[in-house]
Amino acid sequence: MSKYLRYEKNCLTCGKTMLIPKCQLERKKYCSQKCYWKVRGSYPNPFKGKKHKPETKILNSLVNKGRIPWNKGKKMPPSVGLKLKELFTGRKYINHPGCFKKGNIPFFKGKTIPLDVKKKISLTKTGEKEFKGFRIPENTRIRQFKEYEIWRTSVYERDDYVCQVSGIRGGRLIAHHFKTFSKNPTERFNTDNGITLARDIHIEFHKKYGYQDTTKEDLMKFKKEYLNEKENR
Repeated sequence: MSKYLRYEKNCLTCGKTMLIPKCQLERKKYCSQKCYWKVRGSYPNPFKGKKHKPETKILNSLVNKGRIPWNKGKKMPPSVGLKLKELFTGRKYINHPGCFKKGNIPFFKGKTIPLDVKKKISLTKTGEKEFKGFRIPENTRIRQFKEYEIWRTSVYERDDYVCQVSGIRGGRLIAHHFKTFSKNPTERFNTDNGITLARDIHIEFHKKYGYQDTTKEDLMKFKKEYLNEKENR
């Protein structure tokens, strides 16, 4: 038996009798959070609209650093494996629903992107503040022009369809701009600003030097490094 005196009071939602101390007699109205939010409506998310600070993100990443998972090195008992097999037998999504395997139905099949989401995606791509209709980004539109096609063909023909880094002829080729395409509009269709590269070489170069503010010197440096690595193999 409790040494404190308790008083009976009924919950306003479910009518359940509660035993509460005198100090909580006036403010205690509900027996649980469930009954409280039935009256108030849906449970509000305290983190809605908020973002973690950069220092908080760093601290969160450091919390789990070096922590060893509880199941590391442990094997699943055969009995548990059989139970799981029985549980998932006949299901379509034995693996992750997003993996494309024969017989699996993609989780987004039959779903459409809402119009407001499409508008937001369009604004981020075009860089505009107000939505004025769906538009293709400027860089993409220019690459579809006939002038761009002529420039690309002339670069390929000048280099005899040979990658100027690896020296391999043909295959999947890219006409690379020495000066960045988006930041140098006057040099976009200048053949002296272009060079033929194999697709794999082009990807490798941009992975190393980035996609912005690359120069001809960067490509020459990359070529030397590539040829040195090839010799050392």
